[in-house]
Amino acid sequence: MKGGKVVAFLIPFNKTMASNHVRAKCLNYHEPDGWTFDFLDGLYPRIFNRKVLRAIYRLSFYATRLLKLKMTYKKVVVLGIKQESLLLLFLIRKVLRLPLILDVNDPYHSSPGLSRSKALRILRSGDHIIFESPEYKNYWNGNKIPEATIIEDTPQLECIYLDFPSRERTVAWVGSPITSPVLLEFIPHLLLFNRLGFGIKLLGASGDVSQQLANVGVKAILVDYCDHASLVDHLTKVQIAFVPMLNIDWHKLRGNLKAKISMGCGCLTIASKNEMHERLIENGKSGFLFDSLEELRCLLDPVSDLNSLFSKVAFAGNNYVANEFTLAKHASKICEVSNELIEKS
Repeated sequence: MKGGKVVAFLIPFNKTMASNHVRAKCLNYHEPDGWTFDFLDGLYPRIFNRKVLRAIYRLSFYATRLLKLKMTYKKVVVLGIKQESLLLLFLIRKVLRLPLILDVNDPYHSSPGLSRSKALRILRSGDHIIFESPEYKNYWNGNKIPEATIIEDTPQLECIYLDFPSRERTVAWVGSPITSPVLLEFIPHLLLFNRLGFGIKLLGASGDVSQQLANVGVKAILVDYCDHASLVDHLTKVQIAFVPMLNIDWHKLRGNLKAKISMGCGCLTIASKNEMHERLIENGKSGFLFDSLEELRCLLDPVSDLNSLFSKVAFAGNNYVANEFTLAKHASKICEVSNELIEKS
C-alpha cells in the first residue's frame, strides 16, 4: 500500500553547479515530519559523450526514478533545480501527471545559451515557481508566469562566532573564475585595503584575474577552488568579507548568498549597495554598504583600531543570518508549497 509524501528534486547532471547543493542536497534530513526528500542525482555513462545520447539518457533516468516514486508514495511533487529541457518538463506534467515546481535561483535569461524567450517558456512549464530573490520575481512580473514563492538561499551556517578581534587582518572575496572579472572593476578598492594593512584572499578567482590584479600592485593570495567546507574554513579565520557587485542583471538579480555566507561565518561584511544587499544588511548595524570608493574609505578608517563597533556589527550580522536563514526553514517552505499543489491536484 502506498503512503507518505515525497519531494523529488531533479538535480542537474552538471556536478560543478553550486545550486545542486545550495538549493537541494543541503536540505537532506531537514524535511518536516511526514515528508521525504529524494534527490534524483545522476551521472552520464562514459560512452555517452554525444549531446543526443546524453539527452536521451537523462530523460530516461529521470522518468524511471519518478515512476518508481509514484508507485511507492501516495503523493509525489517534483522540484526541478535549474532544469532547461522543455521535453522533460512536458513529460512530468502531461504524461506522468505530477505537480511540478521550478526552482530558479539565478537569472535564467542571462545564462549562456539560454534566450529570454526560452527562459519564459521554461517558467511557464511549471505549476509553481520558487525564486531565490524578490528582485528576480519582480523582473518576470507581467509575463503570465505561474504563481511564485520566494525562498532565499541558506548559507548552511547556524553557528555564532565571538572571535572577531583575534582573527587575521585579512579581507576575503568569494566567487568563481566566471564571476571574478568583477574584481577588475574594483582595483582602487582592493588597493585601499592593502594600504590600510589588510591582506587579501581571493577564494575561487581565476588565475588570469589574480595575475592582472598583481600587475597593478594588488597584493592578494589566490585560492583557486573552494568547496563549502574549505570556504567556511577560510572565512571563519578572516575579519572582513568584501562583496562588490556591478549594476547589471547578472549581478543584481542573482541573490545575496555571498553576503549571507560571509555574515554566517562571523565576518564584517562590506557589500555593494543594491536592493538585495539592502534587504539583508542593516547598514552600520549588521554590516556595511558602499556606493563609491570614498564611502568605502570612510567606512574602513576606524577598522585600523579594531574598536568594539566592528566586532558588534560582525556579531549582529552573524546572529541575524544564523537564526533567520536555516535549513529547517528552507525545507519547511518547500513542503508548504508542495502541500498547496497537492491540495489543488
